[in-house]
Amino acid sequence: MIGAIAMIMMPKKLDFIKGYPSGGAALVKPKPRNLLDEAQKFMLKRGGKDLVFSEAEINNYLNQRLQGTQTGLMASLIQFKGCYIDFSPGIAEVYVERSIFGFPLTMSARVRIQRIRQNMQWRAAGGTIGKFSLNSRQLKPVLEVFVRMLENCKDERDVLNQLVDVRFEKDQVVLDSSY
Repeated sequence: MIGAIAMIMMPKKLDFIKGYPSGGAALVKPKPRNLLDEAQKFMLKRGGKDLVFSEAEINNYLNQRLQGTQTGLMASLIQFKGCYIDFSPGIAEVYVERSIFGFPLTMSARVRIQRIRQNMQWRAAGGTIGKFSLNSRQLKPVLEVFVRMLENCKDERDVLNQLVDVRFEKDQVVLDSSY
């Protein structure tokens, strides 16, 4: 039991993710591209060359878009640090970085796309709390964090659901709107 708690409290280093960290020097950077606008125009065009966004572009956009803050009873104890996505072939892992009492804490949820006939379906593929790995089932408090993020990014989700194909590749996501 103590070992599991220790693994949960040991944050995962996120410096391997392109576009990490969002704070500090990133605040000096110019405003990121509006990826939602580009994806909407691409979706309406239907056809042509695939649209590719790099991991760094997605993470810069996401942190500018969400500008997360902690609310609720624990707001004075927990601070939101950032949200990042790591793309690898077939999998996107979404990380949320927070600090509790000043100690860093990372959580993640892995997502994969399953194609059933002509439809894309988003499937849970596990996750982590600190260095503790979870299978495809998530703990309710962890899941709620990602559900709130998904609600805040409803416009982006709607665009992705209208596309013919979305592919996760090494350090990038590829959007396809052709029939």
